[in-house]
Formats: sequence, structure tokens, C-alpha cells
Amino acid sequence: MSLWTEFLKMFTAEDAEVVKKTLARIDEQDKWNDVFSTKLIELLDNIDGIKGEIRERARRVEQNLTTAQDRLMAACELAEAAERKRIDAAMYFQNVVKWTVCASALSWIAVAWIVWFTFRLVLPVWTPCVATAVFVLAGILVIRRSSCEA
Repeated sequence: MSLWTEFLKMFTAEDAEVVKKTLARIDEQDKWNDVFSTKLIELLDNIDGIKGEIRERARRVEQNLTTAQDRLMAACELAEAAERKRIDAAMYFQNVVKWTVCASALSWIAVAWIVWFTFRLVLPVWTPCVATAVFVLAGILVIRRSSCEA
């Protein structure tokens, strides 16, 4: 036999054992390919599930942020309203103090003049005038002090 025929004989599929081993290897490779494909499909399914969960969590976070923002805006509006009411109350209190001081000063001035009319023979006329000036100045000082403090 020639070298060439021996060489071709080595690569021909006449040997049953070689054919059996080759088919067994192909079979085994098919099993591994099936296992790998199954695992790959499971992995892709898991990734899809995780992506869905992440989307759902992101949606919830966005809703929570929107709710928190709405609550913050409502709180800011309430704070502004409270500040306006506080300023209004302070102005109202100042007006009440002014009117109270004015009324008290006028009543004390009236008392001073009534006392003078009662004792006009004993008291000089400048006495109720001085009392009137003192009460007016005291009233002005109290009104200024209350408006400076507020």
C-alpha cells in the first residue's frame, strides 16, 4: 500500500469506534448546548424581572418625591399664611395699644380738668394744663415704645 492510501484511510469514517466516539461527542456537545441555552434563557428572564422591579421602584420613588414636593409646597404656603396672620395680629395689637393709650390719656386729662373745676379756687389754672401736657407726653412715649418693640 501506498502512503497516500494509508493517510486517507486514517481520515475516513470506516472505523466504527471513531464514528461512535464522534457521535458521542456531538451528543454530549448538544446536551451542553441545551443546558447552556436553558441557563442563558433563565438568566435573561431573571434580568427582565429585575429590570421590571427597578422600573416599579423608580416609579414609586418618583411618586414619593412628587408627594413630598407637594407637601413641602403646602407647608411653605401654610408658613407664609401664618407669617401674614402674625404680622396682621401684631399690627392689630399695635392699633389696640395706641387707642387704649389715647383713651386712657384722654380720661386722665378729663379727670385733671374735673379736679381743677372742683378745686379751681385753690388750684391755679396751669395745674390741669401741666397735667394735660404730662398725660399727652406719656401717651406719646408709650405709643412710640410699643411700636418700636413690635
